[in-house]
Order: sequence, then structure tokens, then C-alpha cells
Amino acid sequence: MEKALKQEVRSRWIRPLQYTLSLLIFTALLMLWDKPATVLATTVTGTQVNYDLNYMNEILVVKPGPGSSTKFYISLDKKKSWENLDPTGEVDISALLSSKEVLIYIKGNKDTEPREVKLMAEPNSITAIYKISNGVGQVAYTTSGAAIEYRKGNNGTWKSVPTTLPTYSYEVKGTTLYFRSIAMPGLRAGKIISVKIPKRPAQPAVKLDGGKFLISGIKASDTQYFNPTTGLWEYITLDTKVKTVSLFTLAKISSSANTPLPAMSLEFRTNGGDKKVASSVKLMEIPAQLTCPNTIKLEGSTLTVTDTANRAFEYSKLTSGYTFDITTAKWTTIQANKSVIIPKANVGDRIYVRLKSYVDKNSKLTIPASTYLNTFVVTTLTVK
Repeated sequence: MEKALKQEVRSRWIRPLQYTLSLLIFTALLMLWDKPATVLATTVTGTQVNYDLNYMNEILVVKPGPGSSTKFYISLDKKKSWENLDPTGEVDISALLSSKEVLIYIKGNKDTEPREVKLMAEPNSITAIYKISNGVGQVAYTTSGAAIEYRKGNNGTWKSVPTTLPTYSYEVKGTTLYFRSIAMPGLRAGKIISVKIPKRPAQPAVKLDGGKFLISGIKASDTQYFNPTTGLWEYITLDTKVKTVSLFTLAKISSSANTPLPAMSLEFRTNGGDKKVASSVKLMEIPAQLTCPNTIKLEGSTLTVTDTANRAFEYSKLTSGYTFDITTAKWTTIQANKSVIIPKANVGDRIYVRLKSYVDKNSKLTIPASTYLNTFVVTTLTVK
């Protein structure tokens, strides 16, 4: 009887509570059914913006993702803070690039999840060195496959290079060249490496004596000239006692022939090796040899030369019984349209006359002495 009374009391309290709870649940379901759009919006998560990354122009372009964002942000400190991007979504990444990989983050105002972007580490895929072989300098390099470009100095224009790069033009003054692997849309330009190109040694100090037809300043086993017949650079001499070379020798003409030398363009250099490049080239331009005008008289031992151009002449006295040698003969200057009594002349002496060598004021070229006239023989002596 007592147990039944307790159950009746409990039922009177529980039934209202169950009814009230059921009513609340039903009401909540009705509310959710009336506002489905609000519930669905809160479930859209995880969308990300898109992007294009081009290492050739070093530009990152952020684009809307599935959420169709209209505003974009970037974080350079691992999402601790965000910066507004230009409305175009363009980012110049040149200042962000490093020798190591760099992580940045981008997101949109409607694309809710940040997107990680990896900026490539600087490739280090090439080596370049300056080397000399047989007096010729060049830059040789190796690459893991990427094409290579180079420039002169810090502000030069980047240019593609061939398999090996000759350096003769850069050796005139000496310079520094810079090399790197070429950037492509998906590949960053490589680490810049520098190669110092030393200045080429100065040209040899050779010069022409236009009166003796000798080129001086020759160093044995060192000074070379370019032989146009063979197309090769050749040593002038290997004999350390030899210091000069005759134009007649180079022209392959006998010095005793008195044949006019042709115009010559001679190239000289100091030879190089595997430790130094060949020197700059000394280009010696020599005009064709003139012919002595036949306007000369010898009366007794008095020599008279005439010339409308008023040029300087010179004469040489050869004692009877001796052989004339153009390379060793001694000459005395005589001005045109003047006369001179040849000192210490003897009957039988032969007199050689020619135009004197000189340096042209305009071209600065050495004009060789002319061919000589040797038809003058002293038959009588002038009485002073």
C-alpha cells in the first residue's frame, strides 16, 4: 500500500517534466527548419585562394578560390599578422627571396583557410672559372642542366653564353663577369657567382728604325709575329743575342736588291702560356717604300739634290773596294735644293743617295727611307 502510494506521487511529477522537455525539443526543431540558410553558411569552411607564381618576373598573383574572395591578405610572419594586398592581388616577391626557402601565407576575405606558398631557395647549380690554355683565356663552367647567362659588372645586361666564353675582349682592360642559371616561370634564377678577368699584358715595345729597316725590341723565345703565309703566330728568334729583325727578312726580299718594299701590316705580340695570356697585339703599319727621285747631281765631290716637295735626303759614301750594306751604312742628311761638298771624298768613292725616313705628322707612321740611287762615282775632287 505504501509502495503504490510512492509510485503515484512520482508519476505525477515525471509526466509534466517529460512533456515539457518534448515540447522544447519540438520547438527547437521548428526553429531550425525555418532558418536553414543560416545553419548551412556556418558549415562552409576550408576554402583557399589560388595563385600564380612566376620566377621570371618575380611576381606572385593571388586569385579568388571557391569562396570568390574580393579582398586578399598576406602574412610574412607565419600568420601572426596580415597585410592588405593591392586589389590586383600582385605581390613583388623580389624583396622576399632569400638564399633559403621562404614560407609566406595568403588568404581571401571569403576563402577562409590560409594558403601556404613556398618561395624557392636560390639554386646553386653552376660553377665558373677563368682559365688559360696556350695563351688564350676563357671562362669554363659546369651546370646541372639549367641554361646559363652572364653580364659585365653589376649593371650589365644579362646575356646567354655559349659552351665556353672567350675573354679576349674583356682582357683589354680587365673586368669582372657575373654568371647565374637562367630563371624560368617555375624555376628561380640561380645564385650569382663572379669571375675576375685580368687585364691582358701590354703589347711588346717594338719599334721601327726607318733608316736601317730594322725592328728593335725583340725578345728571344718571347716576341712573336703573325705570319700571313702560314696563318700562325711564330717566334721571330730563339737566339738570345738577336735583338732586331730586318724588314727585308720579314718581307722575304734581299736587302741588296734595292727593290721597293711593299706596304706591310705587321702584328707582334708577347707569347702566353698556361699561366698568362698572350699580350695585346702591336699593329705596325708600314707604307710602301718610295723610289728616290732622279734629281741629283754629283759634280766633282759636290752633291746637289733638288725636290719640289722640299723633302730631306741623305747620302752615304762607300770607299772603293768595299761592298755596300743597307743595314749598316752610315748616312748624312742633306736638305733638298741645297749643295754639299762631301768631306774626305776620294776619287773612286761611290755615293748613294735616298729620301730620308721620317715620321708623318698626321698619321704618326714611320715612313721608311726610299730606295737609293748608286750611279754617282767621284771622278774629281771639288776645290774649296
